[in-house]
Amino acid sequence: MNMGRLLFLVRRDLKILRRVKWRVMEMLYFPVTTVIIWGLFARAAPRDAVAVALAILAVNVFWNFAYAAQSTTNMQINEDLWSGSIRQVLMTGVTGGEYIAARIVFALMMSVPVGAVLMAVAWGFGFTVHGMYLASAASIAITTLASVGLAVLVAAAVFTLGKEYSFLAWTVIQIFVMLSAPFYAPEALPAWMEYVSRAMPFTDAFAVARLVAAGAPVEGILLRRGFLVAGLYVAASMPLYLLAFRRARVTGMLARL
Repeated sequence: MNMGRLLFLVRRDLKILRRVKWRVMEMLYFPVTTVIIWGLFARAAPRDAVAVALAILAVNVFWNFAYAAQSTTNMQINEDLWSGSIRQVLMTGVTGGEYIAARIVFALMMSVPVGAVLMAVAWGFGFTVHGMYLASAASIAITTLASVGLAVLVAAAVFTLGKEYSFLAWTVIQIFVMLSAPFYAPEALPAWMEYVSRAMPFTDAFAVARLVAAGAPVEGILLRRGFLVAGLYVAASMPLYLLAFRRARVTGMLARL
């Protein structure tokens, strides 16, 4: 992997972002306002329901951080496809691996500050990690890893199916979050859905977030399983993406895109 080409793509994305003001607003506006809505809910909740309200607030912080990391990666690819500039990018000799790696680096550069803002807003509404810094950091790392794996899967789908499926950039995470049992334990689901939930990349990260918000102890099995599942998503998605990218070049799909 050529670091010079990768950094060139990241700088290019930053320049594009400065010109596309609505993208900056989208990255901040919806996540921050969502956390404020649930923060106000936590403030207004009856005394005996505050713990539940704070758990919901915590999950929304992680949910919106995951959305920012995943969707930013895929929206940058969409911008290249919609504008046709992907041709010029690939003519510079950029490989498929360098292309997706640059998109991931740029997305993390944008989403990490957004995540910090969301945590600050949640803290203002009473959310605290109760000194559980290691578990909180691990949950953030799992969410980041899972978001990267999901973003790469979406990129593989778009390069396989065509830019008509670009809508996956902002829709696919909803189904994954829904199946990740965000506000309740997977055991509360029907048996077949519990198995599906265990295979989702965000399930354990959300479970840890709920426990941290409640000040309850976090079992190590949650963290180990969370890293394992999220890591498997990344490990499986990268070969699929590289295969889809190479196939798109050979079949002429990239030219049609």
